[in-house]
Amino acid sequence: MKESYLVTGGSGFVAQHMAQRLLKETDGDVVLMQRGKTHKEGIIDSGWQSRLSIVVGDITKEDDVLRAVGNCSVVIHTAAVLKSLPEHYRGLIDTNIVGTGLLLEAARKHGVSKFIHLSSAAVYGNLMPGREMDEHHPHNPLNMYGATKVSAEALVHAYFIAHGLPAVIVRPFNIYGPGQEPPLMVPLFIDKLIRDEPIVLNNGGLQRRDWLFIHDFTEALLCLLNTTDNVAGETYNICSGEATSIRTVAEIVLDKLAKSHELVEVQTLQQVETIGNAGNADKFKTQFGWKPQTSLDEGIEHTIHWHQKKI
Repeated sequence: MKESYLVTGGSGFVAQHMAQRLLKETDGDVVLMQRGKTHKEGIIDSGWQSRLSIVVGDITKEDDVLRAVGNCSVVIHTAAVLKSLPEHYRGLIDTNIVGTGLLLEAARKHGVSKFIHLSSAAVYGNLMPGREMDEHHPHNPLNMYGATKVSAEALVHAYFIAHGLPAVIVRPFNIYGPGQEPPLMVPLFIDKLIRDEPIVLNNGGLQRRDWLFIHDFTEALLCLLNTTDNVAGETYNICSGEATSIRTVAEIVLDKLAKSHELVEVQTLQQVETIGNAGNADKFKTQFGWKPQTSLDEGIEHTIHWHQKKI
């Protein structure tokens, strides 16, 4: 029997790319749960519309969640509020914690065959001295977003232990690619520089991130969906394993757009944020033979082309 897939956060960057991969590489139907009826243009091919449906609903409302899960056999939970500003705290808690709890309960009631929960490397905070940032690295979130992701993971694990829900947790690092929008960093740099507007690098741009192209990330999710291994209860980092500074990313964008480096304003003001977070995905790579196929240079070039086409 073919699977039917529910992807939450349906209008979002990751959800749209995952839906496209599912429609292209499986024979299952895909349901996107999202707040509105529209979605990003240029990611999901129009030819797949017969197998794609949209459920308009709120992840924080039980009836909406039950309706979305419906007859779906697989849940891919990407819905999340990302902003950690004080005015967003209630939304962070409601969506990232309460919404996850409602979805887990609906998945339990419907007896889904697999539940993939997208957590985040934000659960780790900064790399601790003498440690690798593998799945056993201590949790030390630096903001409310990371804290809510720690809480959501605890709920997922509890549903696996208490109810046998076949749930798996993935911790992506810094995903980027076509379709991503500002204020996230790579699209922010591209949009500003295309318009000859300056970009500001806080903390001197020395913060290092583990960047992963969206197609490599969705390939990792497909590995989890297609495996015959029992991955229930497992947690996996999904990352490149290499850290590159924000300043280097800005310089790559500048060079590809042939823009003057004078458009970069370096601020020395120190802000509380992740300084370095090269991840370790050896567990996932060893089990599934997966590895990123897209270099940072290639990924940024693909992303620039997408932004140029939409102008």
